[in-house]
Amino acid sequence: HQLVRLQRRVRAGLPRVGAPILVAHGRLDATAATADAQQILRRVSSPERELCWLPNSGHVLPVDHDGPELARELGDFLTRPRPALRYVADSQPPGDRRSDGGNR
Repeated sequence: HQLVRLQRRVRAGLPRVGAPILVAHGRLDATAATADAQQILRRVSSPERELCWLPNSGHVLPVDHDGPELARELGDFLTRPRPALRYVADSQPPGDRRSDGGNR
């Protein structure tokens, strides 16, 4: 029951993901459907989205047959040159209730 609630919250939050994203999915995955990976990419707002299909792996990709391929894909994705991202907070961080908004 808690897992289903968590999945709903994650799905609802996907449009808030604006950072570059790489979704990897094993073609032999019997736990998560391939449509789940595709749905994640459709729902995020990031302008940079990639899907990496791993043909010989199941659900636990890093330790499955395609683990080395995943490591290469992830390394390439993470080291790719990108413009600097700027983060702007919506509100004060939790627990920071100073009247100056934490700007001291």
